[in-house]
Amino acid sequence: MNLLKSVLGSLVIFFMLASPATAQDEALERTDVEKIVHEYLVKNPEIIVEALQVLQERQQTAAVLPTLRRYKTWLEDEKMAYSIGNPDGDITIVEFFDFRCGYCKRHFPVLQQLAERNPDLKIIFKQYPILDRPNTEALSRQSALAAMFASSKGKGAEFHEAMMSTTGSVTAQAIRDNIRKVGLDVFEMDKAVKTVAVTSALDSSLYVGREMRFDATPSYIVGEQVFTGGVGEDRLQRAIEQARSRQTSP
Repeated sequence: MNLLKSVLGSLVIFFMLASPATAQDEALERTDVEKIVHEYLVKNPEIIVEALQVLQERQQTAAVLPTLRRYKTWLEDEKMAYSIGNPDGDITIVEFFDFRCGYCKRHFPVLQQLAERNPDLKIIFKQYPILDRPNTEALSRQSALAAMFASSKGKGAEFHEAMMSTTGSVTAQAIRDNIRKVGLDVFEMDKAVKTVAVTSALDSSLYVGREMRFDATPSYIVGEQVFTGGVGEDRLQRAIEQARSRQTSP
């Protein structure tokens, strides 16, 4: 409700300032403007949804921007992460995801399409296994550790695509099958995922995600904008273009 009031208030002010004042306009009271705005929004309710979304995104970004800048090097260059698109791309999307997240799986083709459309784009994947629950098999964490092992062997992106292409729920067998599918040894994986190098890398990824206040997957960082949820190709494309524009502006 507070967000909605902020949006409506901003629209009222915009309408009052948008037209030059005349003697006739001086009789136009704020209540008249509010009525005009109200009628316009009733006819075009999708504007409210879009405005609220943009406002929430801006507030979320502003809240975590210092944290984003503090971890910028880690976000873009961490060794255990892997990427698709241009490995030397000037524009980056960083996705925090969970292999068990249905939205992440459905949204993966969107990221592939964005990589194809934008030759200067690098999409970096950060393990964020937050969907495990007490007293259940920790398949989110298991799959994240397996991906980090695959990444250490130069097969991270291949394993990622294999997992995202697997139908049905994530299972321990599916993880092992996909490790074999990309040409890696499951017994070597079993040893590697217990090492400090791999487990500490995963713990770091979880720590940074929490510092960024990500409470859901997928969550994205595009330049210096932050998004949570499957926001769609069009919204991410606009963010890419905005990041590109900031880089080229003096």
